[in-house]
Order: sequence, then C-alpha cells, then structure tokens
Amino acid sequence: MNNINNWLIAVGIVVLLGGTAWWLYSNENPTSTNSDSKITTTENSSNNAAEPTGKLATPIGDTDWTIGPADAPVQIVEYADYQCPACKSLSPLFKSIVEQFPEQASFTYRHFPLSYHELAQESAEITEAAGAQGKFWEMQEWFFANNFTIDSAYEYAASLGLDVDRMKQEVADGLYAEKVNNDYLSGQQSGVPGTPTLFLNGELLDWEKTQDLEGTINSLLNQ
Repeated sequence: MNNINNWLIAVGIVVLLGGTAWWLYSNENPTSTNSDSKITTTENSSNNAAEPTGKLATPIGDTDWTIGPADAPVQIVEYADYQCPACKSLSPLFKSIVEQFPEQASFTYRHFPLSYHELAQESAEITEAAGAQGKFWEMQEWFFANNFTIDSAYEYAASLGLDVDRMKQEVADGLYAEKVNNDYLSGQQSGVPGTPTLFLNGELLDWEKTQDLEGTINSLLNQ
C-alpha cells in the first residue's frame, strides 16, 4: 500500500507539472486545431453537440474498451493521450486497481488526442487497429511505456503477431478516425479540459480523490 501511495504522490507531481504546461499552452494557443482530425484542444468547441456538463456525457457502451465486469459497482473512465507525460505515469494504476478489486471495479479507456501532440491521433488509431485484431490493451500499454515513433509502433505490432500491412491500410483509410474522434467529442461534452481526466461512476474525479483512488473506491463500496 505504501508503495502505491508513494507512486501516486510522484504521479501527482508529474500531473501538476503537466497540467501547468497544458494550461500555459492552451492559453497561448486557445484555438489550436489538428488539421487531420478537425478537433480542438479546448472544451469550448463548435463541434460539441452539447454544453460541457462535468458528468460523463456518453455512458460506457459496447464500442468502449473496458477491463473488469460490465456491471461493476465502481466504474472508472479515463480520457488520455499517448504523448501526455502525466498519462504515461498514471497508466499502470488502473490495471492494478481492477486486479485489486476483482468483480468490483472496471476501467474504460477513451482517446483524447491533443492537437499539439503530433503523433496522438495516429497512435490512437493504431491502437484501434490493433484492437481489431485482439491486441488493444497490449498496444495501449506499450504506447504508454515507450517514447515511440509510428515506425516503432508498427514494429511492436509485428512482434505481437499482428497483420501490420492490414493495420497500415486501415489507418491510411481512416477506418478508426471516427471512433477516436467520437471519444474526443464525448470528452468535450463531458467537460474534459485536458489529459488525464478521470470519471468515477459518471462523475468528474478531482485530483485529491485520484491520489487516494484506493480509499475512494473503498468508500464507495462501503456506503
């Protein structure tokens, strides 16, 4: 437990620094846009179908990537970007939480590629392509664990035994762009300001509760 708490404190420092950098960037570039995906980095966008709510606008569904039981009493949803340092630091926590609370907790990952991260959109689509061949979580974990290039991502996909030619063609054809963009837009509609952002049972989770995620979950289960 102490190791988890110490690790969360370290992650907190990374998130604080990353959040500060994100705030500075977004204020210097308030309308920065990804020309390929046509999505912005701010929550105030004309692409929004509804005003941001601070609650999870799109419930967990069949198109989501989720580990843990679908009917878990504790459901965590993360919006993240593979080039976000704070997301990388936080990533190992969720699998361990699901393992620590079997039958009681689930974790859902949603893409929130920031427009100023050059590889964020394509890496998200590559993960979806890997998922189509049964290796979403392996690819997702690899992206967070490595300083990657697109070429190195496909090299890793090949090491998993995936059909890389098929993946490259599907990504080039934009087969997964809509899925990634829908994740992003659902985040905007939910009031996601940047990455990482967590929701617990549909409610935006503040950093204080994230730092003690284990205690937060125990409190929910003991209510």
